[in-house]
Amino acid sequence: MALIVISIIILNVTALFMHKRIHWWELYSSAWFALFFELFANTYIDLKYDLYGFFDKGPSWQTILMMFGLYPAGNAIILNFYPYRKPWVYKILYIIGIDIICTLYEQAAIHFGVMYYHGWKWWYSGLAYLIIVPILVWNRRISRKLAHKAYMD
Repeated sequence: MALIVISIIILNVTALFMHKRIHWWELYSSAWFALFFELFANTYIDLKYDLYGFFDKGPSWQTILMMFGLYPAGNAIILNFYPYRKPWVYKILYIIGIDIICTLYEQAAIHFGVMYYHGWKWWYSGLAYLIIVPILVWNRRISRKLAHKAYMD
């Protein structure tokens, strides 16, 4: 649990004090999307198929703390520093870097008993993060277009 508490503090302090390059409403809507996406994925991968899980089998207060403490702040940091106006090579390198960080963090979570695998492999997560980060960026792009359209109408 110490890993989660320390991570929550570091990520939230970073997200709070980082120079914001995207609007607060984009961070807000993206955070809720990330939470929904996490809940949807874990409903199937964790609860239905039991391929991995957090802490003990089934829902727990620690999992809720982790979800609301880590995912919004982590999502805000990832989206804030994404190289939106850089060439595609920078975007790919950024996604690969985030993929490596998230996969290593997941391995630390397994080591400290925060997470467990039942048939899941670490490299599945490595592949999944390569898909998840572009989905988060895509969601932010859609949110921005919808907000722009709402202001233009």
